[in-house]
Amino acid sequence: MRIIVLIKQPLKEEKYSDRGRLSGSNSSEDAQIGYDDGNALEMALRLKEKAEQGAVEIIVLAAGISDEDTVLREALALGADKAVLISDAGLAAADAMATARCLAAAIRRIGSYDLILAGYQSQDKKEGHVGAMIAEFLDLPQITHVNEFQVTDGRIEAIADQGDGSSLKLCTQLPCCLSANKMKSALRIMTLQGVRQSLKKELIRWTFQDFSSGEEDWFSRTLVVHRFSLRHREKGRILKLISEQSASLKGTDVEQSKQEEMNQKEIDQEQIKALLKPFLYEIKSSFLKRA
Repeated sequence: MRIIVLIKQPLKEEKYSDRGRLSGSNSSEDAQIGYDDGNALEMALRLKEKAEQGAVEIIVLAAGISDEDTVLREALALGADKAVLISDAGLAAADAMATARCLAAAIRRIGSYDLILAGYQSQDKKEGHVGAMIAEFLDLPQITHVNEFQVTDGRIEAIADQGDGSSLKLCTQLPCCLSANKMKSALRIMTLQGVRQSLKKELIRWTFQDFSSGEEDWFSRTLVVHRFSLRHREKGRILKLISEQSASLKGTDVEQSKQEEMNQKEIDQEQIKALLKPFLYEIKSSFLKRA
């Protein structure tokens, strides 16, 4: 069984042209697998551990700038068997659509596969589109928000979260594409032995020319109209309106509002007297006894 796991190194900063097109990006200085992609990789590694020796092959696939081979080396050290990096200058300005087309073309070049695993969303853009787009480009059945799954007789049985606390058990034939649900990072820690073994494993580098037929559109189709940073909202203020303003807002007569306010005060005073009457009686009785 061959499993392809999609991973990405989170971007530190994105750059846009004056026309609103993504023109480039900088990779994070602390290169590591995003936690959502890490969940997908951990699912594949656990499936490999349960299978017989050599029955499952894990290929990690990433597209981006050349620095991204660091996260691929990390995946190899964790237990992946092979890594493929699509490194091309054109990917610096790729949006989700262009990235998905590129990854789908690379998967076709890889050849046979049984399962594609993607994370919930990338740690930087948080779009969550690429996995579903790849499934469409490759004409594959897909299940999203997967908490766990198992393979039985060429079928996938997955437990998918519905977002309201309930789950669905879904089944589909292989090959297919699964997107892991958002959950706490479960990715294991590298070992020294794993790091040593990763240096002997194959890391393949491709560019667009290696698999492009010239028909695909590799350029970004996303136009950014406006970018801004979210700001914390200030604490709201409660404004108490005077009786005249309150009455005018409610469409009632000012004099009637004043009369209602006076009546309410009288009612409040009577209620206070009723509450204090037993205590006043006790005080009066105590005073008379002392006298």
